[in-house]
Amino acid sequence: MCNLQNPNHHASVRDIIQQVGENFKEFAFNCGSAKAARKILREQDYFTFEIAKKGSDEKRTIEAPGPALKNMQRRALQALESLKISEEAHGFTKGKNNATAATHAAKRLGIAKATIIGCDMRKAFPTINRDQVRKLWKEAIPCITKWQLHALGRICCRNGVLATGSPVSPHILNLVARKLDLEMTLWTNRNGGTYVRYADDCVLIIYTHRKDKIRAAQKALKRAIERAGFIAHPEKHYTTRLDVDSPSAEIVGAMVKPSQVKTRKKFRRRIRALAHQAMRRRLRNWRYETDEAYKHLCMRIAGLTSYSMYLASKPTSTKSYNSASAQRC
Repeated sequence: MCNLQNPNHHASVRDIIQQVGENFKEFAFNCGSAKAARKILREQDYFTFEIAKKGSDEKRTIEAPGPALKNMQRRALQALESLKISEEAHGFTKGKNNATAATHAAKRLGIAKATIIGCDMRKAFPTINRDQVRKLWKEAIPCITKWQLHALGRICCRNGVLATGSPVSPHILNLVARKLDLEMTLWTNRNGGTYVRYADDCVLIIYTHRKDKIRAAQKALKRAIERAGFIAHPEKHYTTRLDVDSPSAEIVGAMVKPSQVKTRKKFRRRIRALAHQAMRRRLRNWRYETDEAYKHLCMRIAGLTSYSMYLASKPTSTKSYNSASAQRC
């Protein structure tokens, strides 16, 4: 094997390579049977189900792997963690979430006039094909064999594209999107602004209200998404102008002001409505302590309240920018 500097990464790479083996016979032995190995290599060890999309009547199809395949994908994830993702990525990352993305944006809203440009990727996971996954494995393990590259590509994909419910898919999405993040970071360094990405939601902030600058930023963001191999969603895009009259805007599910990050008003009303339902259920039933529905409702309220308090506790000290950085826009 290659000489890798990180001993933990060396152990994880050796683990997944031993699981895959040097040929099909070793792989079948590790899977328990040739039938199970063929099922994995044919990308059939999945079961699908649908969940409702948030704020829409559409359904999202989840392709969940079987137990044996999921175990391999988790080992593959450990091996791919040696490849660093960009600092602008806040989704599917340890220590980062939509709160850190919103906080990062709020810290830089120091100029009175700002414009927030957002755009989503359309079907981000199925857009990534098996060849892109193999390139990532070649980057992580330069001395990988053809059989191992073929097997790992089959393990991480289904029907030639990235599976939606796989545990390794989110990290692969962040790795493939490094080209997008790099291009937008270079653009903001040249023209001024801030760029953050939460999963498939890209947000670009520029400090001007000029229409020509806004159109140029919109084209730059869409062009960067397409150059990275993704598809810009034709409907899920927005442009919000911030000034003295309208100082707040929504970024990746959180309300952002120049010095404050909090949940949306609709979210807080939802918490109050659930608390009212719990109180009414408690007054109607004197055996509320044994009521499973009441317990589930209380746990739901506690989770939503904890998230709201966590978001409000994030420090958002507004920075002052010099006039040169503002004039670049």
